[in-house]
Amino acid sequence: MDPIQYGAMYLGKYYFFSSKEFLSRFLDDPTEVADPQNLRPLPPLLPEVVKESVPLSKLEHQGCCPVVLYDTRDRRGLRGVIEPIAQKGSMDHLVRYDGKIYALLDDANMARFITCPWQFVEGASMPEYHKRPLDEGRNVSDVKDEEYIRRYLYDALSKAMKDVADIRPIYPDLTPEESALKYIALHMKAHNTSENNDIQSAQYAENFETFRTRSQLYQKSRKRSLQDSEEEKALFDQLCTEYEKLQYGVKSLHTLSQLSANGHNNI
Repeated sequence: MDPIQYGAMYLGKYYFFSSKEFLSRFLDDPTEVADPQNLRPLPPLLPEVVKESVPLSKLEHQGCCPVVLYDTRDRRGLRGVIEPIAQKGSMDHLVRYDGKIYALLDDANMARFITCPWQFVEGASMPEYHKRPLDEGRNVSDVKDEEYIRRYLYDALSKAMKDVADIRPIYPDLTPEESALKYIALHMKAHNTSENNDIQSAQYAENFETFRTRSQLYQKSRKRSLQDSEEEKALFDQLCTEYEKLQYGVKSLHTLSQLSANGHNNI
């Protein structure tokens, strides 16, 4: 882009802008930035895009994007503890500021950082160790048991257990314990978005919702009222019929074993 493409003169001084929109805004009201009372000095430190290759060990925040950390600075996890999201930045989006190098997630986040780097540098903080990417040189086999559970299982299992406690599933012909364990397994599969592709996500979500619905039939079948509308009565009869068919294992319906077969991997 021509550096003087978006330029204007006002009261004998030249002003240059980064886009046509900013130029138009200036032309509409130049006093917004040119009035002496509105003038602000340049920041003492300016960001600089880094083009050369930089080792991961030289990046701030273990290479995690400071803009994402800043945007999620108030996010709280299951225990109510503040847990910003530590997401790795791109090695193609590096910016040096105040002698330190930051990796940004993408073009949009880099543009935001360059505009106001001090905001993100001062406001970004890393979460607890088990919510951070593994240090360079470490792999899963190096992680101790407690850290492994907290890093890879805690959130997914806790959410599934909380949901199963709310639903109290009892699948036809399964005990409450068996129903709960199956519910947890299908819940974890359906919500494993980091590993599932689009086709798997749709399939696992359907399997989970099928099991979830059938696991609650025993609750709904006890709530018929004389005041029910005709539509509610029809729905009640439909639920009762489906519940009975499941108990007797009607072949035309998807069985529990089919749900298991469709959701065997990537829990």
